[in-house]
Amino acid sequence: MPRPAIRRSLIAVAVATALPPGAALAQLEEIIVTAQKRAESAQDVPIAVTAFDASALKSQQIATFGDMRFAAPNVSYAKGNFSSNNFAIRGIGTALVAAGSDDGVGIHVNEVPILFPRLFETEYYDVEQVAILRGPQGTLFGRNATGGAVNMITKSAETGMLGGYVEGQYGNYEHTQLEGALNVPLGEQFAARIAGITLKRDGYTETIHTGDDVDDRDQSSARASVRGAPTDETTLDLMASYFEEDSSRTRSQKQMCHNDPSGVLGCLPDRLAFETVNPLAQLTGLLPSRLSAFAPTPALANDQSENPRDMRKVNMDFTPVYEADETLVTLRVEHEFERYSFVALAGYQDTSVLSQQDYNNNVGATVSPSPLLRSVFPITWATYFADGCLPISAPSANGNGIVGGHSGGCNDSLDGYDQSNQETDQASFEAHVASNYDGQFNFFAGAFYMEAETFNEYYVIASGLDYFSVVYPAVAGTFLGTPGLRDGLAYTSPSYINRVNSYELESSALFGEVYYQLRDDLKLTLGLRYTVDEKNIDDVQYLYNSFVPFGF
Repeated sequence: MPRPAIRRSLIAVAVATALPPGAALAQLEEIIVTAQKRAESAQDVPIAVTAFDASALKSQQIATFGDMRFAAPNVSYAKGNFSSNNFAIRGIGTALVAAGSDDGVGIHVNEVPILFPRLFETEYYDVEQVAILRGPQGTLFGRNATGGAVNMITKSAETGMLGGYVEGQYGNYEHTQLEGALNVPLGEQFAARIAGITLKRDGYTETIHTGDDVDDRDQSSARASVRGAPTDETTLDLMASYFEEDSSRTRSQKQMCHNDPSGVLGCLPDRLAFETVNPLAQLTGLLPSRLSAFAPTPALANDQSENPRDMRKVNMDFTPVYEADETLVTLRVEHEFERYSFVALAGYQDTSVLSQQDYNNNVGATVSPSPLLRSVFPITWATYFADGCLPISAPSANGNGIVGGHSGGCNDSLDGYDQSNQETDQASFEAHVASNYDGQFNFFAGAFYMEAETFNEYYVIASGLDYFSVVYPAVAGTFLGTPGLRDGLAYTSPSYINRVNSYELESSALFGEVYYQLRDDLKLTLGLRYTVDEKNIDDVQYLYNSFVPFGF
């Protein structure tokens, strides 16, 4: 049974005498949803559901998942500082920052659950319907969700129809967007549909240190769909899509801070101000400052860089990097028997994201290596500081940064940036059957299986950490008599790295509901679910390789 689109119907007014002669009946949209895995009017579904068709998405200016919070009740959205998102319903979402955590709200595309969706990047295009279901959805959906579920249904190809559309936009900041679709019939029983969108925009946030603009957009997506209807009872829908982005937008926006002069907290919690974090409250500034005469010169202090009062101006010396891609394939096979409907769903997703940014949005004070390094530690000086500036690591698979020759450049300040990157692939299969008896009793039953694997990294890379990693071993070996340490040695993990080498999930479930119509206006529903999840995680955190004897 194909999923029907939204249709218009006449809603009669209860008291006909209240209508003046010749008055037209009001036309309201009756939204047909598959919230209970069968086509029903949204008014008849005993679930708190909000649904939008393509015209509603455009009229309410819902272009992304994040825009849903302005149009759907009890919905909120926030971009996390790492590679995750927090789409919450009634306060239940994804507050936990962990690769092995489960989302409180299930995100689905064509009813296929997506563990790590590209919510932050996705632009809606050629969409048939988006439905938001509030409350637990464990007995209707293959992947359990305690807070609710979101299901985006893309437009399928239509048999017997040749058509399409093209839309374009142009705006300030050289915003250009082109969207279109083409539907082609392939005989009487098959059809194909191709859709795509491309979006480009210049940055609208000015970096006063360099004069460059950041937060630009450059992304595109293409989708191909095939529908087959070999018989009146059987429908097959195959969809494959690809998304790619290469932009300079940041994961988190401009920060406000009331500077803590004591260096205990970095920022005081009493009020917001256009100031910056005390660098001595951070490990990236505190560690190199403890090197005494061998610390960077001049001595590090609570030097505050300018933080413009304009919310669209920042002061940073690192241009953000944002790269993401996704390959998604879904397959739906549906067959109608006399008293039953059977649906099989399969899905595959391969996605990655990489984001780099100046996490504090400030510019460090001008400093240089201690001049004593040249004479006291000549090997360290010649290896890392011969250019008279401070080197900074680049991300590396083995995590040894500048110690292993992975350099991200050299400058005259204590700079830092972070990187969050993730790679995920998943595959899932679901099958369910729903009865269509004439009597009081009906049922819905399903089975689900999923495999997923994730690789995740988070780096904090700072020239202050690099400086300490190569200078401290020489200081400790020469003046503290620490065995094994001397000029020319260094910590081989000079950056903070939180790495999930592998997170594997294998999930299987049986679920279903039974319905009993007690009266014309009263129905009893009983649901049951049995789930087995097996999770394996291999993760590690790095910051140097041995104890730092400073009493903290």
